Amino acid sequence: MTAKLCVPLTPDFRLTSDGERNYTVEQRVVVDPTRAPGYKPPENGLAPEPREEWRDTGNYWPLTDRGLIAALKYVAHRTVVAAEITDLAGFIAALSEWSERVAAAVNNDMKTEVSA
Repeated sequence: MTAKLCVPLTPDFRLTSDGERNYTVEQRVVVDPTRAPGYKPPENGLAPEPREEWRDTGNYWPLTDRGLIAALKYVAHRTVVAAEITDLAGFIAALSEWSERVAAAVNNDMKTEVSA
């Protein structure tokens, strides 16, 4: 079995690969078991702690340069949308800035940091 790629892109997203055909993106999710619909407090009164999980977003891109760029653009859009920007100009500027940082990193500019 080929080792799976697992590269953090932002605190909430990471790039993974099956090593053979596809890139995919995983998103960090905080799971609070006490908020589940069928949750019943335990008899001893100790509630389980919230935990972090990485979940596959369900999107797959081919293991090619174009596939990598498409996966990174997906993360850029999701990251900028989550930034609570209230006007179109700000949204476009934030997306452009994030995309430029990613493009520089992909083009081997080792000084560029990609994280949000």
